Amino acid sequence: MEQWVEELTGAVLEYGASGFVLFAAGHGAPDLTALARWAREIAPAVREAIAK
Repeated sequence: MEQWVEELTGAVLEYGASGFVLFAAGHGAPDLTALARWAREIAPAVREAIAK
C-alpha cells in the first residue's frame, strides 16, 4: 500500500494529477476486495499526504 500512496501522491504534487482510475488485471472489473481497499485505505491516505 505504501508504494501506491507514494506514487499517487507524487503524481499529484509533481505533475498536477487530479484523478485516478482503478483498473483490474485483464481489463475486467476490479474485484470487490481491491475496490474496497482502494476506497478505504489508499485514496484517504493520498488525500492526507497531499494535505500536509
